[in-house]
Amino acid sequence: MKREHNSQIERWFSVKVREIIEAEENLKDNPNSICDCEVMDAGIQSPITGEPLHHLTLTPNTNARDVARQYHALRQNRGLA
Repeated sequence: MKREHNSQIERWFSVKVREIIEAEENLKDNPNSICDCEVMDAGIQSPITGEPLHHLTLTPNTNARDVARQYHALRQNRGLA
């Protein structure tokens, strides 16, 4: 059996996504559920800023780092940095 190694943020994010899916399902049976409406209205909010997350895909930190390095190198090559 393969064991998954998820980071804390990935586990937190998965819980939030499951909460939204569950609320959505609950609202099909009980559209007046205040609790489920609040979950849907809130969406997933950043644990740091409390602002809604507009993009619901996680980018591994190494990918973001590599993209930033490529962008910086491109700007340096063009004399913009």
